[in-house]
Amino acid sequence: MPAVSRLETQFGGLVDFIHVDWEDPDSREVISVFGAPRRSTYYILDPTGEVLWTFVGRLDADAVAHEIEIALDR
Repeated sequence: MPAVSRLETQFGGLVDFIHVDWEDPDSREVISVFGAPRRSTYYILDPTGEVLWTFVGRLDADAVAHEIEIALDR
């Protein structure tokens, strides 16, 4: 996931990135809480856990960077 790696480098000190894997039993609770489909799914949450943005599919790092910047400006 080069797009995610790029975002982690760009926002690493400002944003926590959490990777969830459908094959990992430890991920089941997170998948259940967010109702994530069995496809690449991305969320931006505020500090209280409110979902600010959701995207399913192939990630466009520039578009996500823009959404992260909006979230950080809140």
